[in-house]
Amino acid sequence: LAHGVFDLLHAGHVEHLREALSLGTSLIVSLTLDEYVNKGPDRPINTWADRAAVLRELRCVDRVVPSRTLADAITQNWPNIVAKGSDYEGHEFGRHIIAACEQVGARLVITKAAKRSATDLITRTRELYVRENKGQGSTRQ
Repeated sequence: LAHGVFDLLHAGHVEHLREALSLGTSLIVSLTLDEYVNKGPDRPINTWADRAAVLRELRCVDRVVPSRTLADAITQNWPNIVAKGSDYEGHEFGRHIIAACEQVGARLVITKAAKRSATDLITRTRELYVRENKGQGSTRQ
């Protein structure tokens, strides 16, 4: 099981998901529901349905399921392995996540795919848009 928002799918996501699949025989992607995304204002950019549709098109993804949190996804799907990205290396997971893994007998694994950030891409794109549209009479930001 891999879990996340996957708002703007990028190469880092794909590498992570491919590696997650290589750890087992099938891959469930637990996708955070729109109302539980906590990435800042106006996020997610894409709706849950759109994010799920894109993920379903990846050969490495067998199933996409809605979720509120990673712990919920673990206890609802009973995976053998829970794969998190390299940005979680050295991260201390909350007791609720550890307890969920223990409850279902899942092993928590950090993938080695290089860290990349959709949030950084979105921020850079917004900044570029604002710079390019400054002084052109546009009130949109």
